[in-house]
Amino acid sequence: GLGVATFDGHTWSFQNLPLDGGDEVSQLSCATTASCVGISLNGEWVRSRFGGWQVMGGFGGGAQNQGSSPRMLSCPTTNLCFAAATSGVLYELEGARWSRLGYLFRESWARRLLEMIAPTPAVSLSCLTARVCVAVDGGGNGYLKQT
Repeated sequence: GLGVATFDGHTWSFQNLPLDGGDEVSQLSCATTASCVGISLNGEWVRSRFGGWQVMGGFGGGAQNQGSSPRMLSCPTTNLCFAAATSGVLYELEGARWSRLGYLFRESWARRLLEMIAPTPAVSLSCLTARVCVAVDGGGNGYLKQT
């Protein structure tokens, strides 16, 4: 079944995730040993608090719009996560609510056209703190977001 393996420093254990059979988790990020968040390919997100996983709801992008559905995830604290879609759309999770922040890179009509012709999707996202995130796109361009 769908699940996640956890290492406690000595042994691995497996837990099933409460997702539908056709859904898969694309990313997991844990801020502490007791707090993890995951995002699925179908645009849902799951959370683990003290060992129990629960489906929290949809992202809003969903599988019908692959470009805006998040694929990268980084949680610098237990109550804060950032996610990026392959189109570069950036999302923030505060508590239990996701909101769209904008784009990893400066949005423009020229950039939109270029992305339609030759996409350079974000392939990696890492948020060091609540204020600093770094990302790399498929074209090898790096991005630094400081708030």
